[in-house]
Amino acid sequence: MIELIVLEALFLGLLALALYELGVSLFGFLPPRPTPLIGPRHRFAFLIPAHNEEEVIALNVQSILAQDYPRELFDVFVIADNCDDRTALAARQAGAELLVRQDRLRKGKPAALNWGFAQLRERILDYDAVCIVDADNLVAPNYLAVMNARLARGERVIQAYLDTKNPDDSWIAGSIALAYWSTSRIFQLARSRLGLCSALGGTGMCIATGLLARYGWSEDCLTEDLEFQVRALLEGQRTTWAHDARIYDEKPLTLRQSWRQRLRWMRGHIRVAWQHGPRLLSLGLRQRSWAKLDAFLYLVQPVRLILAFVILSAIGALRLAIPHSSGAVLPSELLSAFGLAYLMYLAQFQAFGCGLIALLLERPPWRAYRYYFHSLLFGLTWVPIVAQALLTLQQRRGSGPSIGAGWRSRPGWPGPREAGPCRARGPRSGPSRPLRAWI
Repeated sequence: MIELIVLEALFLGLLALALYELGVSLFGFLPPRPTPLIGPRHRFAFLIPAHNEEEVIALNVQSILAQDYPRELFDVFVIADNCDDRTALAARQAGAELLVRQDRLRKGKPAALNWGFAQLRERILDYDAVCIVDADNLVAPNYLAVMNARLARGERVIQAYLDTKNPDDSWIAGSIALAYWSTSRIFQLARSRLGLCSALGGTGMCIATGLLARYGWSEDCLTEDLEFQVRALLEGQRTTWAHDARIYDEKPLTLRQSWRQRLRWMRGHIRVAWQHGPRLLSLGLRQRSWAKLDAFLYLVQPVRLILAFVILSAIGALRLAIPHSSGAVLPSELLSAFGLAYLMYLAQFQAFGCGLIALLLERPPWRAYRYYFHSLLFGLTWVPIVAQALLTLQQRRGSGPSIGAGWRSRPGWPGPREAGPCRARGPRSGPSRPLRAWI
């Protein structure tokens, strides 16, 4: 049957892309290069959006103030965003400067950050870079020293290593931790070693002030970090990866919390792909830019995942309907094995043994491996999440102001640029836990 041949050819094309990504992932097995540190020379501003985070905000601020970096070269600002608890008091007592925001119409992290930039517009250019950290995070003591050295060598958008603060609190948190540890190697580090664009992770980001002034910060977008990353790359500024500077992030404890969080992320991801993907592909082809083409493949990864699932389902249905069809190109057993490996690879980079090898190289505590098989099943939940995001995309349009509205009006700053609709973090998963032996 011609239909079967076409479907199997399409699947082989998708498999070829997965094999390309597998090849890229192998460079993550190389040892990370330590950042050569230099003397302090840059000034930093930490911005921490916080909504009802009184239980965790003090520990976050204290971890930042304990940086191995001169105290006079960085400031910590907590944006107490529509708080009904004592977040503001806890942040002030911990030593942060406080920005109190009350706006029930424009809610969420992107709006809070945009408002925070506006409040600091008379001071923001006094800093060389802005570090954005979530309220429930902890920051490793060497974070600023690493960012200082990387800024000095010309990097302008830097993502720190996203570690996990609570990996043993539930099988969901443990599965997410395993996913982050492995993808830090086979996605982030691999692309860093090849000079490609790493991915911003929503927290632990260090961005040069000049770039923030140029591009602004979207509050219409569920994945405002991804949109910033893509817009910067379109103009030649790639995101780099700091494997030796860690942020400890708190992960959801239940499947429901994780599902809701990832659904928001995926809706935002798809919107960014729809808005910026065509231009990224066009520029990548015209400029023969490997970084842009690789970033395009990352943007359309959710669509590829669903397309592969649909194609495999259609092939299976056709073969059941016509068991002895002469149009089959691949043996059923081989197709099934390739199909499962492909879905697992796209879902969580665990196929072909890559994820396990990456974990062994990252050396997490041995007790973390008790969630390894859970993590394989958890990774496959990306398939229905992506499908739900595609089917419900129109229900979650942003409604806030355009990018940069209200905070780039300082003389000499570029004006706002047009931006289309575009991850807000989910609700906190539970009380903060000490880091114990995970650091």
